[in-house]
Amino acid sequence: MPVIYHSDTVAVWKMEETCDVLSVYLSEEEKDIVSGFSSEKRRLEFCCVRAAVAFLAGGRPYAVVYDGNGKPALAGAEGLHVSISHTRGYAAVYIGQEDKGIDIEHRADRVRRVKDMFMSADEIAAADRDCELTSLLLHWSAKEAVYKIHGREAYDFKARLHVSPFKVEGSGVMTVAAPSCRYAVDYFVCEDYVLTLAMRI
Repeated sequence: MPVIYHSDTVAVWKMEETCDVLSVYLSEEEKDIVSGFSSEKRRLEFCCVRAAVAFLAGGRPYAVVYDGNGKPALAGAEGLHVSISHTRGYAAVYIGQEDKGIDIEHRADRVRRVKDMFMSADEIAAADRDCELTSLLLHWSAKEAVYKIHGREAYDFKARLHVSPFKVEGSGVMTVAAPSCRYAVDYFVCEDYVLTLAMRI
């Protein structure tokens, strides 16, 4: 069971097993869904997310369902919120009583090439030069996490979401301004990925 990080509400699952091994975490309906995916990568992401949900839920068989806007929920789990993310080799899940958004991002240089698409000039100028790649990646990840709560009003990351300047540490809290409100974003920096968890304040 490759849960490589967890708290009471968050689990990060490393994608090491096969879908056959992970199928023990799936309902019969979910097994049918997985069998319809043509991509092995998509099948593995689906299975690892369900495994992480089962881990956080203490083995209770909550099915993940989606509303009309694509936001996930746990069927039959009134009062619990869920947020889901995956990246190369990892899946991350949040389950808790507060509405939070989670995001996980694999470390890659591509974020340097596309930073102008999701960061304002002020954000780029204020990025931590000592840890530039991590700083840029955290900006992207924090905005992804906020978007999962705030919804379509925050779709334009560059114009609608603004990250306050921060110094990159191993973990910390960022502040993101969105239309009409602000978010606190907890972050964790790991060797292969960064993880963010956003909550409205």
